[in-house]
Amino acid sequence: MNFIGYDHQNKPAPIRLFHDDDNLKIILLHESLGALDGIIGNTDISRVFFALSFSWNFDDDKCVICKNFIEQLCEKYPHAKNLILSNIIFLMNSASELHRARAIMPEIASAHVNNASFLSERQLYIKHSTILYNAVINAKNFLFKRHYLAQDVADIVAISYDTSAHEAKIKSFDISDFASKIYESIPEEQITDILCQANCGLALSEVEGACYASAEYLLCGLPVVSTISLGGRSDFYDSYNSLIVEASPGAVADGVHEFKARRLRGDIDPELIRSSTISRMKIFRARLVEEFSRMTNVDYHVIDERLNFCLSDSNKLWGYKNFWLQHVCISS
Repeated sequence: MNFIGYDHQNKPAPIRLFHDDDNLKIILLHESLGALDGIIGNTDISRVFFALSFSWNFDDDKCVICKNFIEQLCEKYPHAKNLILSNIIFLMNSASELHRARAIMPEIASAHVNNASFLSERQLYIKHSTILYNAVINAKNFLFKRHYLAQDVADIVAISYDTSAHEAKIKSFDISDFASKIYESIPEEQITDILCQANCGLALSEVEGACYASAEYLLCGLPVVSTISLGGRSDFYDSYNSLIVEASPGAVADGVHEFKARRLRGDIDPELIRSSTISRMKIFRARLVEEFSRMTNVDYHVIDERLNFCLSDSNKLWGYKNFWLQHVCISS
């Protein structure tokens, strides 16, 4: 497939294939709905299959946008209508999003496959380190991340990222007033070192998506203090590995204090937190394999072997998934 994709900044990138042989091609598209048009309009998709995933909570508006887009593709390419409807699946980060997708666009396949399940458990692991901080927050300095809810937590470490490209669209927040230490835009392989220096992780947004950071805490054996949220991060929570608190600085601080006390009593088992998280991740991964096997009529074990290879090679399936593409063209 000789296609080139362009992101929201019009930067070119070759189309990555999750599976590629003469008889089958599977393309993973993350926040890349617009890429479908250029591919479907320029190739035979009888053995080309697509899985679409999303960063943000899949609300009614997003669902209607996707439904209308697929209907427009069917009108634009009537010869490929049946293939469009059979060869595309939408991956939802939460059960509520799946229910919404099936209600609003029942003619299009969808499945509950949380995007955080593709994190690398090899890269994120328990490292026995000296605890230096009561809590860690790993999040871009966007206002919707609600860092300010952590202002009453003493000894907090923050991992942050460059947000200059988004400042015109998304309000930011300065955490430097109360964070004991801030790490800026560190390499992924160093995240484990920092997370394992904290008693617990913080996930404080009200709405977003699957939330990689929350699952990263859990893979490193950290319990999570979270507020009630939409988007899917709670898929990995239970009464042992998390506390869901009110969206107030005092409640967040109390949650952090509770986990610190539990750890001092020996009531926190990082290995249990990690293993239960991996078990949940495997359920979502198996669900994706089942769906691909059903759609492609390819043996489950063939797809499963391919997924395991890709996961071992690339965190978040980065090398095999296409992110944030706006459109696709035939490469010259």
